Amino acid sequence: MRRGYLLLLLAIGINLLSSFFAFSAGVGYQIDIKLKDAKTEMLYLEGYYGKNSFIVDSAAGRKDLFRFKSKKQELNPGIYTVLTQEYIPLFQLILEESTRVRIETHFDSPLDFYFIKKSEKNKIFLEYQKNGVSGEGVSLYMETSPHSLLTEYIRAMEYNPIESIEYQILFKDSIPHEHELNQYMMKHYFDGVNFKDVRLLRTPITPDLRFYFTELLMATYDHECDWIEVIDHFLDGTIDAFQEEPNREAQVYYTNQLMRIFMSNHPRTDTLFVYLFDHYFDPVQDRWGIYDESYQRVYPLVAERKRQSFVNHTIEPITAYNGKGEEVGTSDIQADYTILWFWDPDCDECVIETPILYKFYKNFKSKYSFEVFAVSVTDDLERWNHFSQEYEIDWINLSYAMGDPNYDLLDFFDLVATPGLFIIDKNHKIIGRHIPLNKIGNFFEEYTTNIIKSKSK
Repeated sequence: MRRGYLLLLLAIGINLLSSFFAFSAGVGYQIDIKLKDAKTEMLYLEGYYGKNSFIVDSAAGRKDLFRFKSKKQELNPGIYTVLTQEYIPLFQLILEESTRVRIETHFDSPLDFYFIKKSEKNKIFLEYQKNGVSGEGVSLYMETSPHSLLTEYIRAMEYNPIESIEYQILFKDSIPHEHELNQYMMKHYFDGVNFKDVRLLRTPITPDLRFYFTELLMATYDHECDWIEVIDHFLDGTIDAFQEEPNREAQVYYTNQLMRIFMSNHPRTDTLFVYLFDHYFDPVQDRWGIYDESYQRVYPLVAERKRQSFVNHTIEPITAYNGKGEEVGTSDIQADYTILWFWDPDCDECVIETPILYKFYKNFKSKYSFEVFAVSVTDDLERWNHFSQEYEIDWINLSYAMGDPNYDLLDFFDLVATPGLFIIDKNHKIIGRHIPLNKIGNFFEEYTTNIIKSKSK
């Protein structure tokens, strides 16, 4: 079940202008495009900032000549797309040192018949757009200008970790096992992207941070300390330490992107959001308007909300209602530990995992001295009853359909998705949260062993 941050996301209202239009006073720019047989009366110049794009300028055509021009503002180094008035892309330009460019080409085939003045880089870039790295002069340019924006951009666009030399050498004689492949991907997934280069923020490159920092990260490592180490390593790599005054724009940008991912992702990432908030979120250092007023208002609220369901936090006893309409509370449980299971019979993952947890409960409840306090967090009485009867569930089985609990469990435990799992002790202190079902046995073994060791000291 998705429960969402709709109000929070609406409140954020990202200010594109302050974040992306980073123009500065200077010598201005002039881009002339002579477009033979133009079938458009207007051209637009589209710019980029991270995952967002925006219209920088427009130019009306006069005798097939379109001129983007400003005398007072400079365009940031980056890649820009030329669009027709119907927003159909014609070709891209790369702007770095020079912002005086003239291109002559044909509307119907702009990459086939072009002539460029005052920009050797754009000659190479159009060759790349037409023929890839095999385009005339592209490889030579990359060898002789390894740190140029164009080279960094092409390298990032072309890199594929599965086709890299490292992959071919490491796995030349065998097919990697899943864990080996995950380890390799964690190390090399972003090898082609120079995150220190802030110019790449203003290109169409959009690294898949969500996949890397959720699915791949958690498939590779089980422990939170390993997740944090990966995040620290990544964010350290967004700063050029050799600069006298390191530019932190990329670090601020990617910190914000990770916080947005972790804010409303799987609850297992709650601690990562709070870690970023505590160690990296610093609006004072944000000179680029990335953390607008909405972020500055919302992030502290979200962090505080997530903290209250962290390990070692003591919760108020919960009371909810069973199928007979009777009130049942966690304070009534005699077992040493209680698994709080928040689920929804209309949730696919819940339907799969609840029987798995129930089997574990039947086999090990005595060994580990635990009870399950399961609350269906939906008003769907029929589905809850049908599921409970089908699997003959006889643990403490409660539902919102029979009445509201004594406090809002969805809100308190910050459940943006179900199922949610927490383990509390007799004192209602949280000792575990969102543990994968196949790890619960290990958790109880380790936890009880640590208690015995602490008592023997």
